[in-house]
Amino acid sequence: MQEVMSEKHQIIIIGAGLTGLLLAQKLSNTGKDCIILEKSKGFGGRIATRRINEKGLDHGAAYFPLNNNFLKILSELSLPVIETDRGLYINGGMVQVAKKLASNLKVCKEQKVISLTHSLEKWVVGTEDGSIFECTKLVLTAPVPQALELLSQSNLHPESSHPIHSVKYTKALIFLVVLKNAPEELRLKDSNDYQAIFMNQRDLHPHGVIIQMSPDFSENFFEETDAAIISQIQLNLEKNGLSFDQIEKYELKKWRYSLPLSTYGAPFLELSPNLFLSGDGFAHPLECAQALEQIL
Repeated sequence: MQEVMSEKHQIIIIGAGLTGLLLAQKLSNTGKDCIILEKSKGFGGRIATRRINEKGLDHGAAYFPLNNNFLKILSELSLPVIETDRGLYINGGMVQVAKKLASNLKVCKEQKVISLTHSLEKWVVGTEDGSIFECTKLVLTAPVPQALELLSQSNLHPESSHPIHSVKYTKALIFLVVLKNAPEELRLKDSNDYQAIFMNQRDLHPHGVIIQMSPDFSENFFEETDAAIISQIQLNLEKNGLSFDQIEKYELKKWRYSLPLSTYGAPFLELSPNLFLSGDGFAHPLECAQALEQIL
């Protein structure tokens, strides 16, 4: 029987979203040995740029809110930031933020964590493909419900009365559209049910439009079939001047945990010795990373 080899690090961060990347960058800059385990094929979590016909469409966090924390992050990365009434976006795709943060970090992608155990003052992390990672300190930065699900599977979940259970998220339905003609020919305006974001304004797909459905719409239709959701979106778009005859391609994206409706009230939670929960369900990602850096 082949022995399973384990990889050992001082600190393991689960999740390569913005909090995980910022934290890993800060720790690496001070010489700490850390690694990020990420379940997907890319970086950034809900910062996502989808490619259709080799041309990009931002469909996760299409904008950053206009605040000092995001301005500081983007200034340090020296990326081409565009400021609008809606917020801040990156010319050429939002995912550039994640890629630049991750450029000098050790990130193991497609490593879905399925078990956590604590033994002899170390944490042992098991992933779906059978890999084993060991560390002294462990940080979970996934959306709170996903982190709690993993903790439950490992018999580490907090009691039901714990305030961490009060952190809830909005859902998001995102409709990616590639038009047959240039979007300048459209008179598609925002409505109560959606926001239209034109990709040619950020040097991405010249015929691409992202239709971000409202939190209320997304909550009401999220559990419906894709066909039923698309049918409802079609009705909304046609009422506002966009016929499906004008669309060459489309895709539906679903984010179950989009934005926190409320936060935990502190940048992190140490649930067990050297087991930390953090992320945007706690505070701004930069604030989370700065607070955790001080104690890791």
